[in-house]
Amino acid sequence: MANMLSYLNGRSTAFVYDKKGTVEYPDENDAREIMQLFTTGLEKIHSNGTRILGQDSSRQRVYTNDDIEEYTRAWTGFISENTRGNIEGEIAGDDKSLENLVDPMTVKSKWRDPFPKMGLNTYM
Repeated sequence: MANMLSYLNGRSTAFVYDKKGTVEYPDENDAREIMQLFTTGLEKIHSNGTRILGQDSSRQRVYTNDDIEEYTRAWTGFISENTRGNIEGEIAGDDKSLENLVDPMTVKSKWRDPFPKMGLNTYM
């Protein structure tokens, strides 16, 4: 899943700035896909499934790109464990270049975004 949603080995903007001196933002694919596919969807709806419309009858978006940028920060610092060889090698015919797809990922704390994350539709 981390590969598919592209948050594996993601580094926070603060970490990259400290190391390279450049401003680079984490990949937004993870947060965007999670919002669109696995949780809220794109548009606000009533409990009966009908769309919530604005005063001008426009569809109401659940989130903005600011929300995506906010949630992307939460998906930084995840790395794969080292391969064990006894499982991954058997599955792939002893290909030692594979990542560990069996054990949970590890969080590399230095790569994590250290700042608080705001909730959906809440800004400072």
